[in-house]
Amino acid sequence: MHCELEETLRRRSAVGLVRLVRLVGLVGLVGLVSGAAWAQTPTATVDAAALQIPGGFRDREVLVDRFLAALSANDKDALLALLVPADFYRDVIIPGTVAPDEPARQWSEKSRQFFTDNFFHKSSLYADVLLKDWGGRELMRKKISFTRPTQTYKWYTADGELRVEVDAVPPTDGEPVVRTGFIAEINGTYKFIGFLHDDD
Repeated sequence: MHCELEETLRRRSAVGLVRLVRLVGLVGLVGLVSGAAWAQTPTATVDAAALQIPGGFRDREVLVDRFLAALSANDKDALLALLVPADFYRDVIIPGTVAPDEPARQWSEKSRQFFTDNFFHKSSLYADVLLKDWGGRELMRKKISFTRPTQTYKWYTADGELRVEVDAVPPTDGEPVVRTGFIAEINGTYKFIGFLHDDD
């Protein structure tokens, strides 16, 4: 009973943060650039044509397959490695969560760090739920879909929420669809923004 209650509280807490983060325009957005200088200059003018997601995959389907492989291996570290780096989220994603023709958002470093810490903590909790539901199963991708149209922002685009229809061995009791959050794309490189998602 305690474990069930703890799991319920975890889910409710995570969903609550999703709603909070959406209010400030962060969920579904990502803008990542290479170079350590970005940690000190999050609002500088950038060459959008040169932007890349550090460690990003060149093929979105390959990223999704790595995601399923991490679940199959019950490997949380491998799962979290598919997320955008936290410092880029803090220093580039948050300032860049604006329309393409708008200036970068001006937030203090303290505020950006607060939202980053909370977002990544909740994303880790969602990773735990994903592993609880799917960890250890052999998962074969059948179909990829998204619940919303592509979103375009200042330095990046985002697709989500991700739904992956799978063949699972052993099979699940419910619908064989893995639900998770948004995928970022920038100049042909892909990574997950976070694993937070709605249940629908």
